[in-house]
Amino acid sequence: MRGKLTRRQIDRLENIAITLLACTAIFLVSQTNLFQTFVGQGTGSYSEAYRAVAVTELPDESPVAVMVQNDLGRCGLRYDTAGVDEVYSQGLKDLLYHALDKMEKPKRSSQEDWQQVITQSETWVCYDYLYNIPFTSATGQEGWARLFLISFRNGQAEALYGFDQNTGEYWVSQVGAAGLALPARARALEPNQVRFAFEDPALTDLLPGYMMADTTAPSCQAYSSSNPLMWMDETGIRTMLETVGFNLQAVSIYESADGTVVREGSDTIRIQQDGSVIYHGSESGEARYEAGSLAELDLREEAERILELLTADRTGQARFLCQGCEEEADGTTVLTYSYLLEGARVSLGEYGWAAQFRFQGEALISFEIIFRQYDSTETPCAVPPERQAAAAAEAQGQTGKELQLCHRDDGSGLTRALWTVREIG
Repeated sequence: MRGKLTRRQIDRLENIAITLLACTAIFLVSQTNLFQTFVGQGTGSYSEAYRAVAVTELPDESPVAVMVQNDLGRCGLRYDTAGVDEVYSQGLKDLLYHALDKMEKPKRSSQEDWQQVITQSETWVCYDYLYNIPFTSATGQEGWARLFLISFRNGQAEALYGFDQNTGEYWVSQVGAAGLALPARARALEPNQVRFAFEDPALTDLLPGYMMADTTAPSCQAYSSSNPLMWMDETGIRTMLETVGFNLQAVSIYESADGTVVREGSDTIRIQQDGSVIYHGSESGEARYEAGSLAELDLREEAERILELLTADRTGQARFLCQGCEEEADGTTVLTYSYLLEGARVSLGEYGWAAQFRFQGEALISFEIIFRQYDSTETPCAVPPERQAAAAAEAQGQTGKELQLCHRDDGSGLTRALWTVREIG
């Protein structure tokens, strides 16, 4: 990072160059009778050529759940990573990017408007990221949303709705994307029993209306949990240090009661026996790790770059999910990540999270990552349907709060899924 362009800065320079080339190509093609054929290619999809010159940005992660209303009926996919990833990669990702590209200035909407789209529109798509994600559109709009809803009229995308879970506010933007249709894979999804809570009379007064729910119990299994750093030797430690840019010729390494301590200048990494890797950098002077800007997207990119470098091939069947970005009183920005198993968050240890990154401005001053490897077992988890779980929550005075399926890692070596009440805001 020192004295070098970040990956995002390089991408932006490449995009500028591509834009100039694309404009030149369009000018040349427009001088011939091939122009109509050129612009007509890819109708109904978001082409790679178009994406190359767009500046719409959002985190590079799949939603944890999607729901589609098509000509066949209603299909909801949740607690099914493979299924969600497949339909997202086969058109729904491009659909969302393209809708964001075309969005106008958002206007305040309401839960009633959202529900009217769901009950009265013939076609729509809903994406649930479980937590707010930031976005920047090609039209210069910026914001956050946990849920995105794209509605269609006469087969064409008409409006993009969003729900900000931190504020509880809904917004809507016209997209005016002629030729933007529901992808073929989404059109072929077969109906199932997943609905929104507001559509189920048994759940209307018990759960938030935006929550997806099923009449049947979710099918899930237990996962084994292990510390992948437990048997790491000196060679492994040196490889890890090199991966994140430490100079092995300049470090001092010594053992403590908790594990291995590594120092280079004012920077310290502790590799602890419990699987924690803790980094503290200098809070004055040149930063070892820096984001491209103060924007949340850039902070996330740097944090996730380090996560990928350190944890690659060490998480088993889990992936990381950013569950929050908060600014503390002293101006420090904290990004918190959890492990995710089949669309359900893992509650790990005392605090529940898997990793935290702390930035002062663009400089990453510290991070802590708790390494765990999760592998599936054949042990089923007895989890009741939402209706039963909602009734139990009501009996405990938790009416109206969201239920979230969560894997509890209590250190026993086996995680089990259960319903938890989630506090929003």
